[in-house]
Amino acid sequence: MRMNDFEKYIKENKRKFNLDEINPKIWENIELEIKGKKTREIFLRKALIGVAAAILIGLFSFQWYKNQQKVSFPEPLLVAYGFKDANLDGLLESKYTAIKQAKIPVAYKNDLEMLLKQVTYLDQHFAKKIEQLNADPTADELKIEILEYYKTKSEILDRVILEIQKINRNETAYGIKSEKTNILL
Repeated sequence: MRMNDFEKYIKENKRKFNLDEINPKIWENIELEIKGKKTREIFLRKALIGVAAAILIGLFSFQWYKNQQKVSFPEPLLVAYGFKDANLDGLLESKYTAIKQAKIPVAYKNDLEMLLKQVTYLDQHFAKKIEQLNADPTADELKIEILEYYKTKSEILDRVILEIQKINRNETAYGIKSEKTNILL
């Protein structure tokens, strides 16, 4: 069998190809190149993560700022609708808290929850109006419409609270001991 020139070259220069005898400088250069690529990859990943984090922080900050921008209602307009201050959401939340904490007879639960679902429907309807008012805080007609909504909602919640009190008062007055539960909101 005849050897080609390449095979002949390999046999003659076998010692040069021995990995144990490769110049250590070559291995060092290879290792430095690999470490450099890894370092660049790590730096690039960290940079991308940093940019993504900065974007997310910016978006959250913008959303927080937007949520903090409350529409202000002129005091005479608030007074005209029977509100003492501009914290309308706080006022309604205190009424919701009173309703959540109240215990009522199980027999009345469905009726009261149905009434509160209608309030939720009002909320869905007026959420768009509130967004419009946040976009244009000077829209006076919209402010009036929203104040009427808050007034209506406040009155409905007041009626629910009064109804709960009346039911419980009657049960106590007539000595009725029915099973009690909370209203689910």
